[in-house]
Amino acid sequence: MQEGYNNIQKAYRKKFLELLAELEKNYDNNITQKLKDRISRIATDYSNVDGTISRKSIKAINQELDQLSSWLSSEVNDLLDDNITKSIELSIEGQDQATRWYLNKLVEENDSLRDVVNNALNGTSKTESILLSVRYGQGLIKEIRDQVWNNRWDDGKKLSNRVWDFKNNSYDMMKQTIEQNINQGKSAVNFAKELQDKFEGTTRYQAMRLARTETNQAYHRGQKMSDKESIIVKGTKWNLSSSHPTYPPSYEYNGYNEICNYRAEANHHNMGTGVYPAGETPFDHPNGLCYLTSVLYQKEELVNKLKEKYGD
Repeated sequence: MQEGYNNIQKAYRKKFLELLAELEKNYDNNITQKLKDRISRIATDYSNVDGTISRKSIKAINQELDQLSSWLSSEVNDLLDDNITKSIELSIEGQDQATRWYLNKLVEENDSLRDVVNNALNGTSKTESILLSVRYGQGLIKEIRDQVWNNRWDDGKKLSNRVWDFKNNSYDMMKQTIEQNINQGKSAVNFAKELQDKFEGTTRYQAMRLARTETNQAYHRGQKMSDKESIIVKGTKWNLSSSHPTYPPSYEYNGYNEICNYRAEANHHNMGTGVYPAGETPFDHPNGLCYLTSVLYQKEELVNKLKEKYGD
């Protein structure tokens, strides 16, 4: 039954990866296209008769670019917030669905556990439901969302700081590009094309790196909270993403190829390779896509725990 439980978790992780793919699609179809249109308009508005851009227009153009970078960061902020929320919802739903399936399977094998399982799923006057969605409702989603936005990484920055950095970096890149084009006497068309290429390349990468990192953290947080609060979960296992590369020797970590290999392959707590106490896995590094699965109590130990908490 452990395998069946994890298969449900993996099915929801697939939905999460589809969410990431949809996020990238929305960025490309909406934000990138609007950026291109706005850049083209700026280039056209400030183009001289000969197609170049005059230095006397630089102040006005920079004001336009500052507004453009503010618009871009606002769009990225909203896209992030929406997908962080959706990833948390998926995470909690996946954990609850796996738990519901597992407990119902127990009843199929041992009908005497029916009342205990019913109490676990629905809660009683003495005990709360084992399901996060029943216990906390929508409030939990907001709580985890706030945790993601307020979390400080090792450099002391929160997500809002990173969105602000994204804005400033975008503006600096645009300002530098217009300066270079004017100094080199290049055309407004060239300026627009160069800027559009940079937004499709470096800037898009930065936005997607931020999105992948924070939405994955949000998904992990939902799983970790579920594992930590569930009496049927013994531990949380770190799993390498199927796309995880093999790194050169400079990435070696504690005798393993890279830090994620260490997390997935070491026996950290004598609980099995990659297994941490329930809900105590570390957070993934930026741009990481490693995933978590739950390790469940089995047989008599599981039944005893259920009866102890949810029995009459």
